[in-house]
Amino acid sequence: MSVTLDIPSHILEHASNYATSKGISMNDLIIHLLRQETDESFSPTEVPTVEKFGLFLGSVTYMAEDFNDTPEEFREYIE
Repeated sequence: MSVTLDIPSHILEHASNYATSKGISMNDLIIHLLRQETDESFSPTEVPTVEKFGLFLGSVTYMAEDFNDTPEEFREYIE
């Protein structure tokens, strides 16, 4: 199910910063808060699954120096 929320920007920014500080996504934060408010059986010590950054840290062994350059074939569309 998908839900669209109209949240004031200052509240969204605060919630996003809070979720980041806890190492969880906004989706997990909202699910956690809704479970608490709806009295769904949820242990306060239960921690949502967190995806960690850096899963493939060090796996890139080579990157061409022109990696960020625009390919010749696309230059006419960009300029």
